[in-house]
This record gives sequence, C-alpha cells and structure tokens, in this order.
Amino acid sequence: AGGIGQELKNSVDLLQFVGPLYMLQIYDRVLVGRNETTLVALTAIAAFWIAVYALIDWVRARLDSLPLPVEFIDGAVMPLRGEPHKIVFTRKKSSEGVVLRHVGTDYAELRVAGDIAHAPRRLKDWLTAEARRDLDRTVAFHAQNIGVTARRIAIRDQSSRWGSCSTTGVLSFSWRLVMAPPDILDYVAAHEVAHLREMNHGPRFWALVKKTYPKLAEAKRWLQIYGMDLHRYGASPD
Repeated sequence: AGGIGQELKNSVDLLQFVGPLYMLQIYDRVLVGRNETTLVALTAIAAFWIAVYALIDWVRARLDSLPLPVEFIDGAVMPLRGEPHKIVFTRKKSSEGVVLRHVGTDYAELRVAGDIAHAPRRLKDWLTAEARRDLDRTVAFHAQNIGVTARRIAIRDQSSRWGSCSTTGVLSFSWRLVMAPPDILDYVAAHEVAHLREMNHGPRFWALVKKTYPKLAEAKRWLQIYGMDLHRYGASPD
C-alpha cells in the first residue's frame, strides 16, 4: 500500500527518461518530412512534450511532500473509524482477544496481544475483520433500502478503488475503509450496492445512491481530499 507514492515517482522518472528520447524522434521526423501538414502536427506534439517535461519538477516537489508511510509498530498512531488510536504491542497472551480497544488518556489504544513478531499481521487481520463486520451491516441496510441482494462480500487490500461490484453480484471492499469515519464506509457501501441494480454511473445510478445515502456529496469530497492518506498505514517505509 505504501507503494502508491513510489509508483507515482517511478512514473515521473520514466517520463523524464522517455520524454527527451521521444522529442528527438519528433525532431528527426520534422527534418525528414518537409511537408507543412507533417511539420504542424509534429510541432504540436513536440510542444505538448515540452510542457509535460516542464512540469516534472513541479510534480516531483509534490510527490516529495507526500506523508510518510506509517508501519504497524508499537507506539504508532493510526485512525480507526475516523478517530486516532495508538498501537500498543503488549507482548503478552490474552484470553480476551487478539486486539483490544482501550480508552487511554491521550489516545484510545489498540492493544495487540502475543508475540511482537506477529503483531502487525494480527492487527491487520483484526482490522480486516472489523471492516467486514461494519460492511456486512451497512450493505444489508442499503440492499434492503433499494430492494437488491448481494451475493457475497469480499474484503481485500485494493489500492485503486474503495469498492467494486461484479456482474455476478459480488461486492468487494478495501479493508482500509474501517480507518475512515463511519459515514465514509457507509457511502462506499451504498455506492456499490446501487451497482447491483445499475452497473454504470448514470443518473439512475446516482438517484439510487442518494435515495439510500443522501449525504453522498460530502462523502465523495472527503474521499477526494483524505482518501489517499489511508493507504499509508500498515505500509513499509520503502
């Protein structure tokens, strides 16, 4: 998940390398093809690449300002249902559960029991289970609202989208939604449930979403502004 920012940087690196080579090819063609139509077309393409190349430094500056990945380590702070929680590895076995939420003085705590070597995986597994619990409830609510039935719900670590709906009626969601405020998870559930009836983003689809989740504009805006931030949690530093 922490690779999203790195993938963007790799794309910029590739563009910086390929851009000049492509420009040289354009100039070669301009020199070989002397007719006016060729010159106009190729000059326009060259102008486009010059503009793109000029933006590389600007893009790099913003990529360098992306928040650093937050590993699931002892003492790290991460959101759960929109509220900050401190991760605490207890290094002890517990009969009460693998992960327990405890309300502390500064932050609420997520206390992860057991061997510290397995604690990050246990925390992610627990978060995935919590996401499923929330989504089972919200999907059932919205499905009843608009009169559809989901065949199955899958919880995954999707990096390109928060949810999806297959033509067979299977709804897939990112476990990271459990870190967002509950209203955001609720909206994504409503969005995918609406696809069970309308496999498009036309007016009838958005009418269905609004029927079952009226605050969709606010939720969409939150995802646009803050959604990417959720992908840095549980990531490796490289």
